[in-house]
Amino acid sequence: MSRYILHYSPAGGAPVRDVRLMRSDPHTAIVAALDNAMLVEAEQASIDRFLAERPGWTVTPGSDVEFPVETGPSRARRTR
Repeated sequence: MSRYILHYSPAGGAPVRDVRLMRSDPHTAIVAALDNAMLVEAEQASIDRFLAERPGWTVTPGSDVEFPVETGPSRARRTR
């Protein structure tokens, strides 16, 4: 499997039904997701099917891309 960045162009973020469809594909794993983008590991055929059925999405190869993982709320530093 290869990594791909799927980006949703229209304003308002990715439709929930599209994210659910991607999660339900047994040949695809969502590595990270933002409001309007997903980093996925998938076969090219799965990506092609998804793009054909869902307008508004574009794809970019993302083999070297990593999204930062948030570990929790940031804390303010106390100054003296």
